Amino acid sequence: MSLEEVRKVKRKYSNHLMSFKNVVSVGVGRKRVNGKETNELAIVVGVSEKLPENKLKKTDIIPKKLDGIKTDVIQVGEITAL
Repeated sequence: MSLEEVRKVKRKYSNHLMSFKNVVSVGVGRKRVNGKETNELAIVVGVSEKLPENKLKKTDIIPKKLDGIKTDVIQVGEITAL
């Protein structure tokens, strides 16, 4: 999977993902597993607070993959423009 392919999918889904409760950013980066960065590119979704899936509405659960590209949900807190 090339960086450009991942960026294309990110652009396709950014607005949709930003409409999810708790989502504050959408980007492209390397997937992290157990706190360690891998070599796999992913669509990185930043959330204000990472919650267990059973605490979210089904409509607010980030898909594990988008067009075959894995997602990675990370807690980043609230983002404010300065």
